[in-house]
Amino acid sequence: MTIINGVNLHYEVIGVGEPLLLVHGSWGDHREYEQIVPALAERFRVVSYDRRGHSASGPATGSAQDDVTDAAALIEHLSLEPTHVFGACSFVPLWLAARRPDLLRTAGVHEPPLFGILSDGAPPPPAAEAQALDLISAGQHTAAARTFFEQVVMGPEAWAALPAPIQDTFVANAPTFLEERDDPDTASIDLDALRSGGVPTWITTGQHGDPAFRAVAQYLHSNAPGITLAELPGGHAPHITHPADFVAALTTWLTEHSATETDSPTQRQPLLS
Repeated sequence: MTIINGVNLHYEVIGVGEPLLLVHGSWGDHREYEQIVPALAERFRVVSYDRRGHSASGPATGSAQDDVTDAAALIEHLSLEPTHVFGACSFVPLWLAARRPDLLRTAGVHEPPLFGILSDGAPPPPAAEAQALDLISAGQHTAAARTFFEQVVMGPEAWAALPAPIQDTFVANAPTFLEERDDPDTASIDLDALRSGGVPTWITTGQHGDPAFRAVAQYLHSNAPGITLAELPGGHAPHITHPADFVAALTTWLTEHSATETDSPTQRQPLLS
């Protein structure tokens, strides 16, 4: 635990090697990566943390850009730069690549929820998102968590199979999902800054993922040079449903972009301090 930007952030570090920061998505916390951290830690120094307002981190809320500056400050606090960063259904890695490229070696994200960049006629966001948001607004956090988890993340009847502590985490963190979706920065990206930042970026989709996530990934791939697009087994949470396949794919990507004598990511200039 450390104070970052005035907020207590809980984090864990395991392994040795090049640093890899894992950023969790909405609803959850650092434990969503617990199936894959041991394997990744054989090759990397893995840092996972609870974002502000989530689980063991401080209750303070903030903007999407606060989340980005939190991640940047944590990287600097732990002297991780230049670090690999990966997030599942997260806007943070791409905003870091756009605003603080000097801190990153690579950025990766699975199915970023940047629906605001899509043009008219593109597939709409999953209907369950709007349903979950309405339920949160009505104070029905358990129903909202169940709706989102079963219809977006894991599939029908999956909620009942979750251990009670994980259910409790989703329910407790439900308000953060509403706060995120009310902030337009969680659904967009500064494409000009992303292009000029020069950070090698890996964007993945699930074989059975929602068409809207696929449309976002394809749009980014077409409009920002330097983005590699890949498809992973499963849907919205391959790190949970197909951990071995996910670790293999992520490790391959990271190894291809590991430090070399000619690499100089620290020469990139920050676009936001």
